[in-house]
Amino acid sequence: MQQKAYKPIDILGKWVYHTANGNKHPQDQEKRRRTDMDWNVMVQYLPQYEKAAWLTLRLGVAGIFWAILVGLVCAVLQYEKVPVLRRIVGAYIQLSRNTPLLVQLFFLYYGLPKIGIKTNAELCGIAGLAFLGGSYMAEAFRSGLEAIEPIQTESALSLGMSRLQTMR
Repeated sequence: MQQKAYKPIDILGKWVYHTANGNKHPQDQEKRRRTDMDWNVMVQYLPQYEKAAWLTLRLGVAGIFWAILVGLVCAVLQYEKVPVLRRIVGAYIQLSRNTPLLVQLFFLYYGLPKIGIKTNAELCGIAGLAFLGGSYMAEAFRSGLEAIEPIQTESALSLGMSRLQTMR
């Protein structure tokens, strides 16, 4: 029996028909079946995904907490207008914001043990997030402090409030 020779228009017509109707060629369906994800493997590794999710949550919460603290301290130091402290905080902010987080994490994880400071991966992750996030928080807090008109501070001080109460 002789094979039928397909004309290009027949091939094009079949392709248009199959794609327009959402039907796949049987060979394509077989190929898709072979490349589908095996969900049994996902279920097998579910405990590891759960541990990783909790680690991510722990690192994120701790990093944000320390970033807020570092940012608040830096913002107050910049707001007080002590020249030496302003320059130190400004240098920290510039260094932190102008280097990629990955470089900072590599420095913390690989560089600190070289100078004799022992750390672990989780602590380095938290410190890296706090180092980078603290500089952004410092700028946010500083802009908030500078948005307060000087007359407000003078009014609070004239009412007998302490410097700490005025800042609060």
